[in-house]
Amino acid sequence: MKREPKLYGSKYSDDMMEFIATQDELNYLQAFADGVGVWMDSLNSGNHFTQVIPWHALKSSLLLNSLMACGAKHLSFSKPELEDRAIELYNTATAQLVRMLQNPERNVVDCTTASILLNVYEAMSHKPIHRMSHMVGARALIRECGWNAASTGIPAACFWLSIGMEVLSCLSMNWAVTWNPDDWGLDLDWSHDNDLDGGDDSQTWVHRSFYILAKVVNFRATSLTYHPSDPHKHQSRLSDRLRVAGAEAALRRLEQLQSQVYAASWVLGHEWFK
Repeated sequence: MKREPKLYGSKYSDDMMEFIATQDELNYLQAFADGVGVWMDSLNSGNHFTQVIPWHALKSSLLLNSLMACGAKHLSFSKPELEDRAIELYNTATAQLVRMLQNPERNVVDCTTASILLNVYEAMSHKPIHRMSHMVGARALIRECGWNAASTGIPAACFWLSIGMEVLSCLSMNWAVTWNPDDWGLDLDWSHDNDLDGGDDSQTWVHRSFYILAKVVNFRATSLTYHPSDPHKHQSRLSDRLRVAGAEAALRRLEQLQSQVYAASWVLGHEWFK
C-alpha cells in the first residue's frame, strides 16, 4: 500500500498527485521537508521552504525536480546508492532552468526559487565555492526581481537564504560580501523595538545579526589588502567602518536573544561547512 506523504499534516488532492509518479518521489519530497527545508527556513519564520514552496512545486516540474534533487541528495548521505539519482535530478532541473531563463515570458519566481534550491544542492555536495554556478545566478535573479530585506513571503525567504549562504561563505573564505549590507533594504531604525514580540522579534534580530556580521566580514576582507600610508587616516577609516548604526544597542539586544541567533547560525553553518 502506497504511503501518503506527511509533509504538512494534510493529504494531497488528486490534481496535485499527478506530478508525483512513484513512491521514491514521495520519499524525496519527504526527505526535503524533514532534512533540508527545516534548516533552509532558519532565517524565515514563515517556513516557506517547508510549508509553501513544496505545494507550488506540485504544479511546477522545475521546482519539483529541484526539491527532489535536494531530498535525494540528503538521503544519499545514508544511502550512497541514491547519489546517481540525485545527480540526475539536479541535471534535469538545471537544464529546465536554463531553458526557462531563455523564455522572455518565464515565471521569474519559479526560476529564482529553483536557482536557490539548486545552490543548496551544490552546497550539500561540498562543491568549491568558485564552482557553485547557481550561487551567482540566484543573486542575479534576486536583484532582477527587486527582492530585498523589505520583501515578504517567498521573495523574503529566498533573499535571506541567499544572503545567509553568501555571508557564511565569505566568512570562511575571507572574501567581501558582493551585496553591500547597507543596500539590503533592512530597517535600521531600532527605536521601535518595543513594537516587536514573539517570532517576529527573534527573526528581526537574526536578520540584524547577519547585517552586523556582513559588515564585519567586509571590514576584515578589505583590511587584509589595505596598507595605509597615514596612520591618522587609517585610524579614521577604522572608526568609520566600525560605526554601525545602533551597534551597541544591537549587541545588547542580541545578548538577550542569544539562543535564537545561535541556533539559526549553527544550523546554517553546520549544513554548509561541516
